[in-house]
Amino acid sequence: MAFVPENGLYPLVTPDDRNVVFLSTRSGQQAPWIVSIEGGEPVPIIDAFAGVVGLDISADGQLL
Repeated sequence: MAFVPENGLYPLVTPDDRNVVFLSTRSGQQAPWIVSIEGGEPVPIIDAFAGVVGLDISADGQLL
């Protein structure tokens, strides 16, 4: 995936089509990160383990 470099896993586009949430181990543990769909530097959402089964975005985009 071009806009999620390195070890981005399980990408999800936010309901507003502006960002991509993905899992990455770049912080040392598998955690959720976010990046603009137009590119840029990914930012961690929280420094806590998140599994693939636990990663989803609510329909209104307010909850992860």
